[in-house]
Amino acid sequence: MRAPLGLMMLGSLQLMACTWAGEDLTALADRVNYTNVYATGNVACGRSSEGKIYCWGGTANLLGTIQVTDTCEVFGDLGGTDYECTKRPLLVWNENDLRFNTMAFGLQHACAIGSDGTTWCWGDNQMGERGSTPVAGQTNAVQVPYRSDLFSDAHPASVVSAGADATCAIAVDGTTWCWGQPSVLTLAGDAVKGAPGCTNGFCVVLPTQVETTSHYVALGVGRSHACGLTGAGAIECWGSDASGQLGDNQMHPNCYDQMPCSPMAVPVAYPGPYVSLTVSDDSTCAAGTDGFLFCWGGGGPKSPMKVPVTGVGPIVESVIINAGNQYECVLDRNGAISCNGAAPNYEVFTKVVSTSHYQHLAMGSGFTCAVTTGGDIDCWGMNSLGQLGTGTTMNSMTPVRVSNPYRD
Repeated sequence: MRAPLGLMMLGSLQLMACTWAGEDLTALADRVNYTNVYATGNVACGRSSEGKIYCWGGTANLLGTIQVTDTCEVFGDLGGTDYECTKRPLLVWNENDLRFNTMAFGLQHACAIGSDGTTWCWGDNQMGERGSTPVAGQTNAVQVPYRSDLFSDAHPASVVSAGADATCAIAVDGTTWCWGQPSVLTLAGDAVKGAPGCTNGFCVVLPTQVETTSHYVALGVGRSHACGLTGAGAIECWGSDASGQLGDNQMHPNCYDQMPCSPMAVPVAYPGPYVSLTVSDDSTCAAGTDGFLFCWGGGGPKSPMKVPVTGVGPIVESVIINAGNQYECVLDRNGAISCNGAAPNYEVFTKVVSTSHYQHLAMGSGFTCAVTTGGDIDCWGMNSLGQLGTGTTMNSMTPVRVSNPYRD
């Protein structure tokens, strides 16, 4: 379902509420200065200027802690069901008070890069997306970050990106590595190695180097493809191209999840240059240095096509959610955020009403969060599981400020 930015995607229109056993304001910590925000499903996380990660919302396996504070009750036709949730930011647990440089969400997993270049992951592991071998018949989920041996201080990572069931990272030497879903790996079909417990018997739990001579500064990972942005502003993609998501003006409908369409990274048909990219499911979008938005894939254009966005300043960043229909928000150079409208008005973007100026944004399922230039986080949309981080479960059609975190 598409809606102007700030409208809430209600789905089955179930009534939702949260119970709260009493609020002690003295249990809140001081204000956090945030530099980035991440979101997926019903959970969001923010990274502070100190390198700490705080999460909030209602997906327990993705909160990065076993200290879930609240209980949310979802009411449906058969009554209410309780879910673990936290309505305010909660510090992600980690060993030795490690600081993180960045993190990324997949569909049901998350990974972060420590200040020492090590990788830490939590959440599900159905396809080896956490970098460890799944155990057959188990969900393989862990609630707190654990250190993976994928990268170390001897071979540190600097950038991480995650998709549905795969993860990719850039090492400090400029090489790019992926693991998890085989179609995101640049492997020939007979080189895909299954591991016991992997869904359908196919997954790769060890980092596999992407076949490219380019050095990337940013990555985007989708359901079955990935893309990298070079320092010169070029974009290359690899993996499945069944929906035209590689952007090379080709389409390979006979590809499948265990066989990547392209065994190496290929340049997109329109060279850019670009300043940012975003990947979701089978679609890719990028902001050009000229301030225009270009998108491809999703069964539509097979190469970057300019999106005639109206009423928006030069674009520097975009995020897309492919939940049946593409829902997209863009950040312009003036720090304003706008989002596209309902079908068929995909090209009509509505500006978010806010006095704040923003520097980064992220979207979950039915809600959006953004970091202000002052280091705060504002969120708006659905809030049935505390995903707006305000301490309540009231939905909001306009940006509301994320609360101070719970005291650890």
